This record gives sequence, structure tokens and C-alpha cells, in this order.
Amino acid sequence: MDIYFRDSSGSRVGFIIGTDIKDNSGNRVGYIEGDTIKDNSGSRVGYIEGSSFKDNYGARVGYIEGNNIKDIYGARIGYPETDASSIEMCAAAFLLFGLEVAQQTTRQAPPSRKKPDSDDVFGWILYVIVGIILFVLPAYINNIKYFKYTAARKEFWGTLGRLFGFTMILAFIGLLGELGGIGGSIYGGLMAVPIILVSIRRMRDIGKPWWWILIPIVNFFMCAFVPGKD
Repeated sequence: MDIYFRDSSGSRVGFIIGTDIKDNSGNRVGYIEGDTIKDNSGSRVGYIEGSSFKDNYGARVGYIEGNNIKDIYGARIGYPETDASSIEMCAAAFLLFGLEVAQQTTRQAPPSRKKPDSDDVFGWILYVIVGIILFVLPAYINNIKYFKYTAARKEFWGTLGRLFGFTMILAFIGLLGELGGIGGSIYGGLMAVPIILVSIRRMRDIGKPWWWILIPIVNFFMCAFVPGKD
């Protein structure tokens, strides 16, 4: 006697005749051998233990509750139209409802994060040192050394360019994303110091008091584009 199975929406998905599991078109998709379920190639796809369905790793992926076939989360995925044995319901769960495929998909481990080797670390250190020497130190030294003097637009853009160049170096070697919340805040504070200093010097060059740098957008426009008095 054929035992037909329906999914949770009531649609037929296949049937079992004897030990053969077939889809709606009558194509055999596997068979029952003892308490195990095998596909057409003879590979075991799962087995039944009590009322539980288990995959080849021994992990419980579903179970029988009354006349219902349920997944590990308790959701009904299908049922037989007539009485069916536990092994027949297990076979339907694996080969007609695809329970094994769904469970293996959720069990996939996240890709492991590659740890940098010693050559990568040395390259990072070299990039950072060169970047500090070429970009960060001049931005600090020039604005601290000449803080009592004014700064032209060219110097303002030069300071921004140096700090932007160093930031691009960190982004290129992947260190910028590794700073985290606290590290990013510290980095932002360090980069802000020479920008504040050169902005104060630019306001002095324009003839405005230093607190104009506290006005958003206006401060950048004045520092970047307004020519000095002299």
C-alpha cells in the first residue's frame, strides 16, 4: 500500500511504496534499509532513534509527534495521509521534506578569521612608521612650531592632506578597521589636534577670533577658501 505524504500547506510531496521513497513523479529518491535512510547512490542520509531523526553526525534534526513530522524547532513540516511507521516518517523527513539539507545549512561553521603572520605584522609596522614620519609628524611640528603665526590656505589644505594620506595608509593595510570604538576615538582625537591648530592660525590670518572654528561648516569654508588679510 502506498503511503502519501503532504507538507505543512497540504500539498503532496511524494510517497513510499515498500522500502522505496518516491517523489510525486514516481522517481525513486532513496530507500529504507533497516533503521537507516539511504539515497539512490546508497549513501546514508540519516537514521531514526526512538522518535528522533538524526543525521550522519548523530545530531537530532527533527522528531515525530503523533502523526506529524516536525523539525528541531517544533515546526510541523509534513504528515502522512494514512498511518505510517516511524522509519517511513523518518524517510519522508529526509528525502521528501529535505530536513537534512536544512539542518546542515544552519550548522555550517562561520569562516575562520585568518591570523596575520609575522611578515604581515612587520609590513604593518613599516607602513605605520613611514606614514607617521611623512605625514603625521610634519602636521604636528609645523603647526606647533609656527602656532604664533598665521597660516595660509595652502598650509590648511596641506595639513588636511597629510592626515588624510596617513588615514588611507591605515585603511589600505587593514588597520583602520581594527581600531574599534575606543581606538577609533583616540585616533580621531590625535588627528584633530593639528587640524584645530591650523584652523586657529587660519582664523588669525583671516582676521577672525579663534572661536569661529567652533561653528560647523562655516569654519571649514572660511579656513579652506577665504583669503587672508595680507
